[in-house]
Amino acid sequence: MTLTDPADSGYLASSRGAVELRVEDYIGPFEWYTCEVRLAVSRLDNGDWSAPTEVRLKVENNRLRGVGNFVDLQKYLVDGATGIMIEIVSITCLDPQTNELLGTTPENVSLTISYESTRYFQMDAYTLITPTFTPLSSNELAISWSPIEGAEEYDVFLDVGRQLQ
Repeated sequence: MTLTDPADSGYLASSRGAVELRVEDYIGPFEWYTCEVRLAVSRLDNGDWSAPTEVRLKVENNRLRGVGNFVDLQKYLVDGATGIMIEIVSITCLDPQTNELLGTTPENVSLTISYESTRYFQMDAYTLITPTFTPLSSNELAISWSPIEGAEEYDVFLDVGRQLQ
């Protein structure tokens, strides 16, 4: 499974890939088990994939009379890469009471790969934003403006110490 940064422009301020092994604790099965996933994880930097790193993530579902060990989340983070690729090497789920392998991976165990990045883009310095202010009531004000091409979000600041004219 591979995730890469789709943007080909702008300034990449930060990026992070992650692999997450999780037990959803609100659905069954509710008996004691452990699951370990061995992965080969590669990162993409400057267009080149690194040699894989072996990663082991292990969770334990154990609600044994309220005193059992319960590890419902393990994460592996890859900071600064522009992509992440994982290969599942093995999945081992075990009943610790009998030391026997489970026949299948429990339904409440999931493996997720994710990637997020923050990018900044140079906007046209001559783009003029002309807001329109519409009073809605004594304590409400609607602010609107024409959208700027390429903008995904806007930050709006209001100085509450000043009177609006």
